[in-house]
Parts: sequence; C-alpha cells; structure tokens
Amino acid sequence: DTKWPSGGSPTCEMMQTFGYFLHDTDGSYLITQKAFALLERPVTLPTVFISYSRKTSSAFGLLIECRLQIAGIKAFIDRSIDPGDAWHAQLEDKIRHSTCVVSLLAPETLNSNYVQKEIQWALDQNIMLIPIWHGTFDGSNIPAALELLGSKNAIRVKEESAEAYHEAVEKLINRLGFVTP
Repeated sequence: DTKWPSGGSPTCEMMQTFGYFLHDTDGSYLITQKAFALLERPVTLPTVFISYSRKTSSAFGLLIECRLQIAGIKAFIDRSIDPGDAWHAQLEDKIRHSTCVVSLLAPETLNSNYVQKEIQWALDQNIMLIPIWHGTFDGSNIPAALELLGSKNAIRVKEESAEAYHEAVEKLINRLGFVTP
C-alpha cells in the first residue's frame, strides 16, 4: 500500500499531525473529536433507490428521500420518470447503479408487479435491500422468492405516528452507515 509512507498503517505521529490524536503528558495518545467524526458517515456515500407503491407510500417515500438528501445521501424516487416503453429500463438502470434499495411495504404493496420487479432486480444485482414495513404490513403476503423482506431484516413502523416514522428513518440512516444525533 503506497498511501502511507511506512507502507502499512499510519504512525501515531502522523495521526497527531493530522489532528486525530493528541499527545498526553503521560506519553499516551488521546483520540480527538476529529477522529470520532470519521465514524459518523461511511467513507463511500451510498446511493439509494426507493421502491414503493404510489397508492400507499408516496408521502413516506418523499419523506425518506428528503431526509436522506439532508444527510448527504443521494436518493432516487421515481416521481419524474414518464411512463412508457423506456420506464422499466430507466428504473432497472437506476437500481443497477444504486448501492441500496429501500422497499416501502404497506399491506397492498406486494400486489404491484412493478414493486416486485424492482425488488427482484435488486436481488439479481446483489444490491443491499432494506425493507421498511408500515401501515399495518405484517409480512404475511411475502412471496417465497422475496423472503429477504422478512421481519428479521425489516425496519418496522409500529404505529401511525410522526415519532414512529421518524424513528424508522433514523434506523434507515444508521443502517446506511451514518450516525444520527
């Protein structure tokens, strides 16, 4: 590795020079707030595709898009793609170029062939999939082929309240590698 002059990891002196360590009076090093700030966001920022049913999850999807963008995360929701022949190709391309697909699941969502295709495209591309259950979705209608949407992987909105939706978005941001205040 040629990143560090020593060929391995940076030395304590180098970390002190860049402000990540302070030299204490007893000869030890103290970690600075600047070093801890490195842990507050991932090195590579994720790109997120939001899969949802317009009928049941539009407002929640827009909330997530906004909150992710505020956190510095590039998020895509299909509010600006015109339906037509190229629509599927555009969505598949957006998913292929994302690092994560967030799937908003309400009781009727999986009745949509479009949502199922988006989830399948993410699985086919081995893209991280984060399901968020809301609006009384209980997982009872998850097809076997989409078992990754199950409860052990899901973020759940346990009740219809602003606090519950806020907590779900905070959990999502944490799963994407960010520390929330």
